[in-house]
Amino acid sequence: MKSEFRNWSDIRVFLAVIREGSTLAASRKLGVAQPTVARRIDALEHETGLILFERDTRGFKPTREARSLIPLAESIEETTRRFATKSRDLAKPRPIRITAPG
Repeated sequence: MKSEFRNWSDIRVFLAVIREGSTLAASRKLGVAQPTVARRIDALEHETGLILFERDTRGFKPTREARSLIPLAESIEETTRRFATKSRDLAKPRPIRITAPG
């Protein structure tokens, strides 16, 4: 396993597959192609050195290792959401006050 992930969006894909139960349902939720979701899960498994899902005809079932990573992944998701909200707030135009003596 490398010390840093090269693609943080893989964690978003990981959570979508966990929540939706399949790469097809996750792809619909994320608005990307199903093969893209499958490739991102494969890449994440390669990057971590873990088997994260048991695959069968009914979908993807998270392994014990995957389940233990869910709280961390959700924390990253929430931090990313807060970062986006804060950056939008900072980018909002602010009123300019002009005063004149008199």
